[in-house]
Amino acid sequence: MLLTEADGKALFAEHGIPIPPTGGGGPWIVKAQVPAGGRGKAGGIVRCTSQSEIDSATTSMLGMRLKGHTVASVLVEQAATGDEHYLSVMVDAASYGLRVIYSATGGVEIEDSHSAASRLCAPHPGAVEEALAELTGDK
Repeated sequence: MLLTEADGKALFAEHGIPIPPTGGGGPWIVKAQVPAGGRGKAGGIVRCTSQSEIDSATTSMLGMRLKGHTVASVLVEQAATGDEHYLSVMVDAASYGLRVIYSATGGVEIEDSHSAASRLCAPHPGAVEEALAELTGDK
């Protein structure tokens, strides 16, 4: 299953995990919604300080090809402040489980940083929570 960032954030919100607000005061981030990483480096994430910049970024992104996908929608949200972490939960079909990947440092270079650690776990919420607690040191 491939999710866009907006889909993932909707799931987070549904389960009580805080997400950045949409709308509100700026600055804002306009993000192309395609199921792929590396959108920022490919021009699919733009920081905006005015409505006209949001409009321009949205117009330029919609319909463009990004990482092999056509951009059909964008996410506009307030720019977040604070620490950035990286978390991924993915299906590891070869092991019949879930792979939880975490790094205390996030950002656009996460794939190249080699700072992420991972744990394989059973496909149920308790196991994911245990794996994440182990990775973050919150045992």
